[in-house]
Amino acid sequence: MKAMSIHLWVAILIGVVNTQKQICCQTVNLVLPYVYPKFIKGASKRSIYNFSKVCIENAMDILGAIERVYLKEYHRNLTLGHLGEVFIVPRFPEKGQHMQYDINYKPTDYLKNDYEMLLRMEQMLF
Repeated sequence: MKAMSIHLWVAILIGVVNTQKQICCQTVNLVLPYVYPKFIKGASKRSIYNFSKVCIENAMDILGAIERVYLKEYHRNLTLGHLGEVFIVPRFPEKGQHMQYDINYKPTDYLKNDYEMLLRMEQMLF
């Protein structure tokens, strides 16, 4: 019982406990369209754009596969509200103040929106 109490305390401390109001942990993704990755030195804007594009495409492919398996196994969609059933510490991009995620949408729904935003940024960057 003591180990369980410590585990719950740690989970609450780092924000892993999911509720209807608080999902996962917000993080800053260090790729476009979230931020410009200044930590990548000596790369062209085109290379950074392509790197970011591949990162989001890969994330959509991986999460899409996980969503399909989850649907087949549990007969319901994997939504943001259920990410804690799949990932130990689920995270989602921090998009600024007063921006909230709907926990009833699939993770890939949000990634597709971010991907579209990245594609619109291409015209601005080049």
